[in-house]
Amino acid sequence: RQMCIRDSGIPGIPTAVEIPTRTPIVLTEVTFIDKVSPADIRLFSYNVNWDSIFPDGDTQNHKWREADRSEAFRRLIAATSPDIACLQEINPRRDASQVSAIFNEVLALSGGAKWQAVRVYDTVIVSRFDLATNGYELYYPLFVVGVDQAAALVDLPDDVYGQKDFYLVCNHFASSGDLESINQRQTQADALARQAGDLKTEGGYIDLAPNTPFVFAGDFNVYNTDPAHHLVTLLTGDIVDEEQFGEDVQSDWDNTFLADVLPSIN
Repeated sequence: RQMCIRDSGIPGIPTAVEIPTRTPIVLTEVTFIDKVSPADIRLFSYNVNWDSIFPDGDTQNHKWREADRSEAFRRLIAATSPDIACLQEINPRRDASQVSAIFNEVLALSGGAKWQAVRVYDTVIVSRFDLATNGYELYYPLFVVGVDQAAALVDLPDDVYGQKDFYLVCNHFASSGDLESINQRQTQADALARQAGDLKTEGGYIDLAPNTPFVFAGDFNVYNTDPAHHLVTLLTGDIVDEEQFGEDVQSDWDNTFLADVLPSIN
């Protein structure tokens, strides 16, 4: 499941926590791809299915690649015209510039500007705005594996947004319904919850300016066939492995739950 969550040993069985009621977004009198305001930022999240956005014959295509959707992907980003993209299942052997090159080709920026990109494992953030990564990486404890995701502070133009920037973590959680995968998703969610608690408090691993908007986007692999407690953790800050990731957090800047923004297409 593609989601965007925003600000506003084997672990034991987690304590039951009620999932916050989701409030549907009120639709406006505009078409799907219109922005309500020119200053709106469009975030695009897509699991591409292992290198499908690259053509047949590319020597770096992943061994699990099943189809050539390179032309379809170009049509898709041309139609949706995102400002920032969060992509999953990009071959970790690739340089992020191979992804930004597609955006430079399809959505060329004015004045000779180039799309920026950062990759961590198979997740890639692509942005028409500058990206800062040093000091904004996802924190995880030593010896905890498989939780790293692409993360960056998006440097929004001051003439439009003032001193406000935007923080994004692009995620790809473990898939499958076996116990190991379920526990791995919970560990990944614990890491994100810890990051949310840390970024809004001075000190620790990461600091953001007060009330900096942040989004955790990507493929969280939420199934209705397993406990899916990792979704509860993402929304409420209820950390399961407190020995590794610390106590529960109040994730939003106003010390409330985070919200699922219910993307337009899922």
